Amino acid sequence: MEVRATLLCAIAIRLTRNVRRPVAAIVALLGVLLSSSIVLADDYRVDFGIKAKAGEDVGTMNCQFGKTCFAKIESLGLSLNLHLSRVFLPDRASAYLYNRDMSCCYFMGSTDTIDIDPRQPLSRVPFFNGWRARGRVFVENERISTLYLRFNIFRDHL
Repeated sequence: MEVRATLLCAIAIRLTRNVRRPVAAIVALLGVLLSSSIVLADDYRVDFGIKAKAGEDVGTMNCQFGKTCFAKIESLGLSLNLHLSRVFLPDRASAYLYNRDMSCCYFMGSTDTIDIDPRQPLSRVPFFNGWRARGRVFVENERISTLYLRFNIFRDHL
């Protein structure tokens, strides 16, 4: 679709250079704008929530396949990145939760990213404060809270 939008944009630019009538130029530009909005349409939505001792927050992200989706969770000072590739659809989405403090946030197994099955109605992902696992060192981190994720994949975009 991106190739289609680029091609339409090139055609519109060429038309506007050689056209003496402003109506034709406006119609060409409108065609490009309308087609590019299709390219930028969202492929899936993610509802998220966190409830911790420090507070709680909920939100929604509208995302595109193959691009990392970002959300700031201001009340808890956290940021959430999600990535869902069309290649692995609908088996796996990757989540990365972090803040400025390097001791936060890790998932089970002391990893900083986790794969989630977006087909589940609600994913409950506990996250921890502590240290990242390195080599064969066993790390036991302190559980902070649970990240709740619900994916809504728009079927017409598959």
